[in-house]
Amino acid sequence: SWSLFLNGNQIDSIVEVRNLLEVEAAGLAAENITEENRNHLHDISHRLHRSYMEKDFKGFLDADLAFHICIAKCSGNQVIYSMIQTISNLMRHVSKSGMMDENQLQDIYEEHQKIYGLILAGDEKGASLAMEAHMEKSLGRYDYR
Repeated sequence: SWSLFLNGNQIDSIVEVRNLLEVEAAGLAAENITEENRNHLHDISHRLHRSYMEKDFKGFLDADLAFHICIAKCSGNQVIYSMIQTISNLMRHVSKSGMMDENQLQDIYEEHQKIYGLILAGDEKGASLAMEAHMEKSLGRYDYR
C-alpha cells in the first residue's frame, strides 16, 4: 500500500494528515492515558533523554518515532493509532535526512519534554497546542521531497 503514497504529489498531503492526527492524538492522550500507557510513555521519554545526553542521533530518531506512536496509542483511538503508525513509518522510509545538528536535537528534545509533561498533567488543550507547534517546526527539519 505504500507504493500509493510514494508519489511525490501525495507526500505533502500525507504530512498534512499526519500533523492533524498528531495534534488530535496528543489532546486525546492527555484525556485518556492509562497507567500502562503512562509507564510506556515514561520509558520512551527516558530513552529519548538517554539518547539526547549521549548525542546518539540514531537512538534518538528511533525513540522519536516510538514517542509519537506511543502518544497515538495513549489517545485511546485505534484508528488514529493505526494511521500514525503507518504514516510515521512511511515518513521515516521516505525521509532523506533526520536531525542535522545538535541544536535540532536539543530543540526536538525540549519540544518532546513539553508535550510529555502536558500529557501527564492531563492538559488536553496544552498538549494539543504543544504538539501543533512541534509539528510546525518539524516541517523544516526533514527533507522528504
